[in-house]
This record gives sequence, structure tokens and C-alpha cells, in this order.
Amino acid sequence: MELHHLTQKEPGAMVEIPANKHDEFTKALHGLVESRESFRNDKELYKQYNNFRNNYWKMRAQEHLEGK
Repeated sequence: MELHHLTQKEPGAMVEIPANKHDEFTKALHGLVESRESFRNDKELYKQYNNFRNNYWKMRAQEHLEGK
């Protein structure tokens, strides 16, 4: 399972998507922003996203353990 930015911007709306579907539809999913304009090229935004992602998956794991 992966997190995918719907608008390719950070911060921005995200969805959980199976990794195989993310790979299968990568061109369509990443066509909104050219790679040179990716938030991943901005150290602060990339750090912000990584912090969010780590916390998000911890929260999802806790929800799973609680049966939510």
C-alpha cells in the first residue's frame, strides 16, 4: 500500500493505493507535474511529507490493531 498525492502537491490530498496499481498507472497518476517541479525537489517539503507519512502509517497500524 502506498500514499499517493492526488494533485502531486505537498501538502495536498492523498489516497491509499495498492503498490501494484500505483506502478501500473504511474504515468496517469504522475502526469500533473513535471519531475523537476516535484515537491520532492524541495528539502523542506520532502521532509514535511516524510514526517507526515511516518505518522500516518503509525496511525493506520494502530487503527488496524484496534480493529477499526
